Amino acid sequence: MSHSGDPPTLRQLMTELREVEDLLERMGRIDPVLPRGVRMKISEGLKTEEIPVQLGCSLRTVGPQWEFGRTWRREAMSLSARL
Repeated sequence: MSHSGDPPTLRQLMTELREVEDLLERMGRIDPVLPRGVRMKISEGLKTEEIPVQLGCSLRTVGPQWEFGRTWRREAMSLSARL
């Protein structure tokens, strides 16, 4: 994202999208279900309670997975920003 306060360029948005997709791919190597739930939450706007219905699992499964995925994504993006 632009540090000057200007809106991001298409190139910056595409770079950020590639970074997110890369993170989701790496997350999928840890657990293949994780990126599916994260995509449903972020891209499709599903509520945490709606995701288990789509994945065929319980909220007790999805809740911790979402928390792990959110924390992992935040830390991975923070790390890549420092590199």
